[in-house]
Amino acid sequence: MKKIDIWVGLIVFLLFSLSDVVNAYVVTGRVLIGDSVNNNAYVYFKTSGKVIKTDVDKTGFFKIELEKGTYLVTADAMIENKLYKGFSGRNPIYIGKDEHIGIKLLRAKKIKILKNSKSYTPIIQGRLLYNEKPVKDARVYLYMNLYDFKGMPYYYSLPTDKHGRFKISEVIEGSYFVVAKKKNDNQPLGPLMEGDLIGFLSDESYNFKGGYIYKFDINMFQKMKDEPPATLPAEGEVYYVTGKAIDKSGNPVEGLYAFAYDKKVIGHERPVSISKRTDKEGNFVLPLPKKGKYYIGVREFYGGTPVQGEYYGLYPDTYDHHLNVDKDVNNVAIVVEKILK
Repeated sequence: MKKIDIWVGLIVFLLFSLSDVVNAYVVTGRVLIGDSVNNNAYVYFKTSGKVIKTDVDKTGFFKIELEKGTYLVTADAMIENKLYKGFSGRNPIYIGKDEHIGIKLLRAKKIKILKNSKSYTPIIQGRLLYNEKPVKDARVYLYMNLYDFKGMPYYYSLPTDKHGRFKISEVIEGSYFVVAKKKNDNQPLGPLMEGDLIGFLSDESYNFKGGYIYKFDINMFQKMKDEPPATLPAEGEVYYVTGKAIDKSGNPVEGLYAFAYDKKVIGHERPVSISKRTDKEGNFVLPLPKKGKYYIGVREFYGGTPVQGEYYGLYPDTYDHHLNVDKDVNNVAIVVEKILK
């Protein structure tokens, strides 16, 4: 082999290596059980059919470098021959910068399966618990895949009763991810806020079959940090639409969500992106995953057809409320009114 070929090969190798370094981000965190650290836990980052595993040190601390992408973040540990599992309340997490992730371990609950010849659909029932006490007015959500956790569910249950009990009997058999949520604003849909409760049945989808009853409890935990927007881009290209929600008198309206669809039918499908709630000045920041035409609006609740009494408004500067985005767009003003029927 000629020397020049060796040098070319070395340069190419170094360029690829540097590219890997540039696209790697440092993710740190700590695994707790209660208020104490756990030093024999493992942390898992699941993405695109592969799982990356790391352990923790004696203080429960972990550190790992990850490529850019969206990950389901979990942890587990055997404590006195009993399995404990933990989930990040921010799941799934888009890693596009250095992150710190805290995880609390909770006792894993088993699923009890009973044959039921009286029903052709699966019956899913159980309790939602926080610190081993029942959670009232929480809901169970079924998702088709883990990337939908922050978007529209396939199905969600009625609120739990005072004993934390829920029952689902209206869904067809199939595989679902099961997530429990209790939002302090008592709205069934919308991003979780600090102080809300969340819990996961498993880090895998579960196959529910007709003719069976599935009984299980889900331990919930408190969300400690506000989330990023409900929909995050899968790649590094991000554009931002910033603006303000105002009423007809020009006063700012707090607590609303800005949203973007890539189709004209607004409100019946999962949006491309949804912002955090507007602040006291009515300001919102709406991230978009790529250039294109988007249908923009602001509303009080998240998901589904707008309801009576809800604050709602659409981008006013085009006849069909679309906005062409090929760069960041600022100072968008959207007037909202309460829907009257």
